[in-house]
Amino acid sequence: MLILVWMLLLMLVDFQKALRTLPPGPSDRRFILHGATAVVLATMVAGLFELNLGDSEVLTMFLVVAGCGYVATEAVDTEAVDKEPTEPKESAVA
Repeated sequence: MLILVWMLLLMLVDFQKALRTLPPGPSDRRFILHGATAVVLATMVAGLFELNLGDSEVLTMFLVVAGCGYVATEAVDTEAVDKEPTEPKESAVA
């Protein structure tokens, strides 16, 4: 049970970190990350009343949304790496 709570909190932290690195303004990644955060929070609140991740339908929906959130997070990380300044390399001419 404690590991499940840790996983859900880690997902929230990862999604919020990715949101903070996005440039301001509307974007698809921002939409997906906000939606994934909302689903994680809704699952946590619903989990207070019943074990909702025990149902295969709920678990499948949750995992798909979490996966989409991590795909958007990875895309944000890739953009950050692409935008890093690179120094021109000296070409070796023989």
